[in-house]
Amino acid sequence: DAEAMREMAYVFAEEFVRMGYDKEQLLSVFQNPFYAGAHGAYRALGEEEIVAIIDECLAAWGNMRLINRDNGKET
Repeated sequence: DAEAMREMAYVFAEEFVRMGYDKEQLLSVFQNPFYAGAHGAYRALGEEEIVAIIDECLAAWGNMRLINRDNGKET
């Protein structure tokens, strides 16, 4: 159903944002058939909805900084 697809899209977007992907890279993941789950959500929800999800995840997670506690440096 559409709500399950939306939730799945959020999970994919959040995961890739947390790995450091930017908006363009994220959208390309959803557009690429190689990523079957993300691409299925893209086809079911449409680009406009996926872009809104990406924007929301970037707003929540896009400024996250990782610090290596062993050496105190950002990674």
